[in-house]
Amino acid sequence: MRQGQYWWRVTMVALLAVVGWTTAVWAATVKQVLVENKNPAGGSVSTELVSGCVSLHPGGPFDAKTLSEDIKRLYGTGYFTDVEAQVESVSGDQVNVTFKVAPKPRVRRVLVEGNANIKTSKITDKLSVQAESLLNDKKVADDVAAIRKLYEDKGYFQSLVRSELRAVDDGREADVVYVIQEEPRLKVRDIQVVGNKAFTRDQILDKMQIKFAWWRSLFGMTYLSEEMLNQDRDAVTLMYTAKGYLDFRIDKVDQVPTADKKKVTLILHVTEGQPYTVAAVDVEGCKRFGRDELLKEVKLAKGQVFDSDAERADINRMEAKYDILGYVDLRIFPRLRQDAPTHTVEVVYVIDEGLPAKLRDIYINGNQVTKDKVIRRELAVLPGDLADNSKIKASKSRLMSLNYFDTVDMLPMATERDDEKDLQVNVKEKRTGQLMLGVGFSSDDSVVGMAEITQSNFDLGNWPSFTGGGQRLRLALQGGAETQNADLSFTEPWFLDRPLRLDWNLYYRERDQDYYTQQNIGTSIGLTKPITTFWRHSVGYRVEEVRLSSFDGDVSQWVRDEAGTYTVSGVYYRIQRDTRDNAMNPTSGSRVAFTAEADPSFLGSYSDIYHLNMEGAKYFPVYNKCVIKLEAQMATVDNWSGDEPLLFDRLYAGGDNSIRGFKRRAVSPVDDYDNSVGGQSLARGTVEFLYPIYDMVRGSVFSDFGNVWWDPYDYTAEMNVTVGPGILLDLPIGPIRLYYGFPVVTQQDNLGNGRFSFSMGYFF
Repeated sequence: MRQGQYWWRVTMVALLAVVGWTTAVWAATVKQVLVENKNPAGGSVSTELVSGCVSLHPGGPFDAKTLSEDIKRLYGTGYFTDVEAQVESVSGDQVNVTFKVAPKPRVRRVLVEGNANIKTSKITDKLSVQAESLLNDKKVADDVAAIRKLYEDKGYFQSLVRSELRAVDDGREADVVYVIQEEPRLKVRDIQVVGNKAFTRDQILDKMQIKFAWWRSLFGMTYLSEEMLNQDRDAVTLMYTAKGYLDFRIDKVDQVPTADKKKVTLILHVTEGQPYTVAAVDVEGCKRFGRDELLKEVKLAKGQVFDSDAERADINRMEAKYDILGYVDLRIFPRLRQDAPTHTVEVVYVIDEGLPAKLRDIYINGNQVTKDKVIRRELAVLPGDLADNSKIKASKSRLMSLNYFDTVDMLPMATERDDEKDLQVNVKEKRTGQLMLGVGFSSDDSVVGMAEITQSNFDLGNWPSFTGGGQRLRLALQGGAETQNADLSFTEPWFLDRPLRLDWNLYYRERDQDYYTQQNIGTSIGLTKPITTFWRHSVGYRVEEVRLSSFDGDVSQWVRDEAGTYTVSGVYYRIQRDTRDNAMNPTSGSRVAFTAEADPSFLGSYSDIYHLNMEGAKYFPVYNKCVIKLEAQMATVDNWSGDEPLLFDRLYAGGDNSIRGFKRRAVSPVDDYDNSVGGQSLARGTVEFLYPIYDMVRGSVFSDFGNVWWDPYDYTAEMNVTVGPGILLDLPIGPIRLYYGFPVVTQQDNLGNGRFSFSMGYFF
């Protein structure tokens, strides 16, 4: 049945139910809900399936609207070709409701044909349609999409997938056959551009998804995809039109294969034309705001070269004025009147305002695992609020940032009243459990093996699945020549159903500290509360047992005397502000944090010790995706009574994430044998220039400086300084960081003449 026929039939059934039974069954009660097979020769009907999909039930009130929704729901299952309902009056004010359904055939077999490059077993693992189940068209379509994605993941972008239904046994059963037409995969050997003057080849390739690089060939990332190529054509066209080249076009894309037909060179033939100048800008259709008031938000002006980015910014500013007033139906679109001979364009912003509205209710769909409350607490709007589109967009962004969903759609839906909307929140969940096994290497830790299990949508109270509550549970194990670590952590982001994050951590850490071994076993618990959008503060408590052992012979006696087992027990307070655009690779914004910790003896600590640490980083975007990074840190540790801080509490600098060019913890006061023993004051900083080299490769030029002093609050002018270059690769297998630091100024004799700083990670 075609979609139009389906909705027509549902509408007519509902209309007949309302017209024919409104008077007779206005206050009727349902006596029986029956199921009838309209086509007994076509297959059997599961009474349980139908009953589980309808809301009308024996003993309950009859309602024509509910009947209509039940019919729609049965159609929506995908298991029936036809659904009707019959309402029959029986004794008194009771009625029988009979759902007459025509079931789809039962699946006899699921077959795969035409596959040679991918094993049948790998394909069937992706299928949801199973033998002996009722045919479901949606599941068949999902399976076709899953097979197509499997082929695309392997680089076979040109391959085609379709489904066939082969009826058997007079239509009571059918074989579902997935027919695959395999096509060879082609690696992109090179990409050339002909006819470009306004933009360089590299600028054009930077906008394309299809890219060529030698390292991409190693990971199968250069296979030709016609769909991706079409998207690239649109992206390049948008780049040109954004800068006023409204006549730009890609005339053709030649695909020149190599002799063995395994590789292909793409040649883009473009016609740029000339940039258009803005002749006039106007606004039409505005009622809520005056024309002159809206034109104040427009920055695109007469005499400028047309810029679609500026055009989009104009629309965003005008939309923002309407958003906070509840105009969710607002539509603003630009109408361009081009004059080709003069290369000028008139821009008219056409506004269709609609009406302001409030939210009547909020409905959530698609969450099979995640609890409703986990979704609702992220929403910036509530029923009764104005339908503020800016808050609706913010709500969508919050839900996506949870990383529980592949997609989130926020759809304002019409109601019986023009000034009210229902907000439909449609989510598509993804797997939130993750198992990672890997190996990493760094100049500080040597080779390290890693295993990690994480469930980012954990629910401590939902036995036995333990999912859907928005909590996070992580178990990480790490072992190598220098370190052995085990961490179990739990996070409840909404403790007591408030925006209060609870973090608990249980850990074991052992490390070879060059001339002794340090072992830490402990636990910590903390609460974090947001203050504003960017500010948050935390309080917490930690207790751990620290053991110092296995000291080398060439160590001063006073250092060896620190061997033993110690208890550290204390509370901390932290406040920080974070405006970075990306936590992993920031290009703008800043992060500042201040932490104070007190470990008093009355809580069981070995002495009365306190720690103060202040750090910050600022990122400045400059031309052509280059970034300047400024970073600084100051810290001190001291005792207010009792023994002075021991080796594990004192401060050190040097290494991958500190002062590059020096060995880990090398910047420090030393004993008589030049062993680093730590100090009580630390200051360090970084100035770094990051610049793109190619695609996922960035270069770096840096200068690190800093020192560690023996006494607390002893920040004198003596600084160690290093400079050097670096290479940063953000590859699919994990990040690789390579730096070389050259000492320029040193305050110690044992810091060396320079050092590589190297780290990489690989997960599989």
